[in-house]
Amino acid sequence: MKKIFSITGLLLLGTLLFISSCKKDDDDESTPTPTGTTIEISGDITTNTNWTAINKYVLKGFVYVKDGATLNIEAGTVIKGDKATKGTLIIERGGKINAVGTSAKPIVFTSNEAVGSRSYGDWGGIIICGRAPINLPGGEGTVEGGTNALFGGTNASDDSGKLKYVRIEFCGIAFQPNQEINGLTLGGVGSTTEISHIQVSY
Repeated sequence: MKKIFSITGLLLLGTLLFISSCKKDDDDESTPTPTGTTIEISGDITTNTNWTAINKYVLKGFVYVKDGATLNIEAGTVIKGDKATKGTLIIERGGKINAVGTSAKPIVFTSNEAVGSRSYGDWGGIIICGRAPINLPGGEGTVEGGTNALFGGTNASDDSGKLKYVRIEFCGIAFQPNQEINGLTLGGVGSTTEISHIQVSY
C-alpha cells in the first residue's frame, strides 16, 4: 500500500477525527436504515459471500473469513457488532474482504445497541490478516485479543481485498492490559490490498 502523508493532511485528519468523536450518539441520520431482514452472522465464512444494503447484518462473536473465501459487501450496507458476544470480523490469511462504499453510500460498521445507548467498546472491530513479511521473529505473529488469527509470511504483494469509504464506530475491546482488539487492525497486509477513506470513531 502506498503511504503518502503530509503534515497538513495529518492535522486535518486529526481535526476531523476530533469533530467526529464529539458527535452525539443520538445524531444517527447519516446511517442508512435497511428495509430487509436482520441476519445474524457467526462462526466461519468458508465460501464467497455477498452482503447487500437491503439487509442488516449482526456479528455474533468472532466471525472468520477463511482462507479461499471472499466477503463482498455492497455500498450502503450496515453491519452491527453484538455487545454480549464481542462481535468481531476477522479476515484470515488467504481470505479477502471487498467492502467498497462510496461517499454518498458508505459501508457502516457500528454497535448493535440502541441509538443513545451506544459507546466505545460495544463490539470488537475489523481485523485483516495477510501474508506479507513482518518484523517478528519467525516472520509470523498472532493478533492479540484471543483471536488466534495468524499474520505474516513471504508475499509482499499479498492481496487481502479492498476497504473503501467505510465507517467503523463504537468498537475496540480491551480483554486485558495490552491485549485488545482495535477498530481496524492490519497484520502483515500486502501491497495490493487497497484501503482508503476509512473513519474509525467513538
